[in-house]
Amino acid sequence: MRTLQKPVLFLTALVTCLAALPGVAQAAPTPTVTLLPFNQPEDVVSAGDRVFVSGGRDAAQIVVTDAAGAVTGTIDGLVGPTDLQLSNDRRTLYVALPQADAIAAYDTGSLARSALYATGAGTCPAKLAFTGRFLWFGYGCGTWGGEIGRVDLARQPAVVTTGLSGQSATSPANPAET
Repeated sequence: MRTLQKPVLFLTALVTCLAALPGVAQAAPTPTVTLLPFNQPEDVVSAGDRVFVSGGRDAAQIVVTDAAGAVTGTIDGLVGPTDLQLSNDRRTLYVALPQADAIAAYDTGSLARSALYATGAGTCPAKLAFTGRFLWFGYGCGTWGGEIGRVDLARQPAVVTTGLSGQSATSPANPAET
């Protein structure tokens, strides 16, 4: 009888150790259904244990949830938040606001706005990309036209530059619409 107890104890210890190892499959938490205050979410990004969901051109807010999907806060008073982008350290959330011709920056911890970058009248910034010093943005208010700009975050105050492609981009599928 004594010899049977040792393998059982060893097996129990082995299973307990394996379950604690990274990369070992574990049961997923039960998904949470989160009702959002807008009909068509536009973008989603995650900063650690916080998830940010933008409401799109017809919305006025970004919903903040925990990792399980429970709403923990909102960023309100926005004009059509579309694309979201995080800084490399995940401490700053950048939000494209095409209807306001601007990009807003928010602290991901406090949800306080830290900056607002005007991109110029009629630019409608819609897509964002972050490369450390520069926050790049695609812009254009028309269906087929577009341009590239950037915000130089290393300069104080930050400097916004537009027209970086040197020409207006058009779709080859329908070049008549520009």
